[in-house]
Amino acid sequence: MAREVLTELVTRSQRMPQVAEGWQTQYVLFAGAGFTAATREAARTLNARLVDLSELEQGLRASAEP
Repeated sequence: MAREVLTELVTRSQRMPQVAEGWQTQYVLFAGAGFTAATREAARTLNARLVDLSELEQGLRASAEP
């Protein structure tokens, strides 16, 4: 996934009245094919969480274990 997807998400969220009022925001992107190096760097800068398909599958398996 390209960096522009993340930066566009952040830009659009700034237009929401709740964000303008100071609501705390957390950004999470999900991608089946992974993320570019530029997206990973932008996520570190923006404190965003990136979840790829393998991480999602691991989490689902772990939650299904007794």
